Amino acid sequence: MHGPTRVASVQQEDKPAGNVVSLTIFPRYVQQVVSEPCQQPDDSSTDDEYLYTLGDSDTSKAPKARVQVNDTDVDMLIDTGASTDIFDENTFKKINHACNLKLHPPTKRIFAYGAESQLTVIGQFTTNIKFEKRSVRSTIHILQGNHGSLLSYRTACDLGLVDVKIKQVRDCPQVCDELVQQYPHLFNGIGKLKHAEVKLHIDENVRPVAQSARRIPFHVRKQVKDELNNLEQQGII
Repeated sequence: MHGPTRVASVQQEDKPAGNVVSLTIFPRYVQQVVSEPCQQPDDSSTDDEYLYTLGDSDTSKAPKARVQVNDTDVDMLIDTGASTDIFDENTFKKINHACNLKLHPPTKRIFAYGAESQLTVIGQFTTNIKFEKRSVRSTIHILQGNHGSLLSYRTACDLGLVDVKIKQVRDCPQVCDELVQQYPHLFNGIGKLKHAEVKLHIDENVRPVAQSARRIPFHVRKQVKDELNNLEQQGII
């Protein structure tokens, strides 16, 4: 396991056109766990989960939280880049010693950030994670090794440990309107890319099949002819 890496802020576009929302997220620390690939569910039946990276530096200032899992105190690193909650083997043994939990086979594959090999998942179980007066139902994955436990972004938000605030909402500059007024000839009709060749990627191993032309219904032949003439006049065909 490597040391912490600080991540500053995130900006994203809000769905309504013309608005930009800037999200300020407090510095976060994320984790990288290295392990050999193991037997995992096949790709067609699961979604992948991801853990992010921990750089080489002091971990004493990393955001941690003491939560309760099955009435047992557990110290977990808040990883706002992780999409699932993680226990290492030591933490699971501590919890399991108190209440004898039953592990189920993993239903999702776990990857470290940027890694192509999935991590070794021993199993998973679903339980309540509590912090002060809040409680969240979560499926926790048990990873092989003793690299620490991670609290995912969603769980941390639901427990009130991570607060994402909207720093500023502002209208986008009217750049589009200015460009349309400055170059009106570029925004009329359908554009055409000139002096360029497009490569059609064809699988040569697939046997070509000739299909007969489909007859056009008589009552729409005029509309089809008019549209073909229109496309020809615009240089599309």
